[in-house]
Amino acid sequence: MPPSPVTTLAICSRAACRQLCSSLRPSLSRHVPSQRALATSTQKCYQELSPMQKRILVWTKKYPSVDKIPEEVPEAVMSKAVDKFRWKVAVILMVLTVLGSFGMIVSGKRAAARGESMTKRGLEWHEQLRPGSTSRD
Repeated sequence: MPPSPVTTLAICSRAACRQLCSSLRPSLSRHVPSQRALATSTQKCYQELSPMQKRILVWTKKYPSVDKIPEEVPEAVMSKAVDKFRWKVAVILMVLTVLGSFGMIVSGKRAAARGESMTKRGLEWHEQLRPGSTSRD
């Protein structure tokens, strides 16, 4: 059942009234941050570094050497360095995975050329496990 014109008018007038009231009193309609939130947003958060974090900062080229890193570094700098480090490690692992895959392909082709197969290995292993087998490792 569609809303009656009176109900629609009441809803529209309430919305218009809320919009008018909020424009007249902006301090009440907007969120006012607390003093603590203002203090933390203006201050830089520093953190003490572990030896591994110092190496990450040097490896991501934020600092030239471990000796030149200050005792405390801004949290944003450390966060960006860790993100870059994580990215580099992921790329290195992807490259190693591709190289390992190619290595296994080459190894499998060489084994096939020698006449080796997984089926033959499985049959030999089962032959050794049989109770009447003469050669047992």
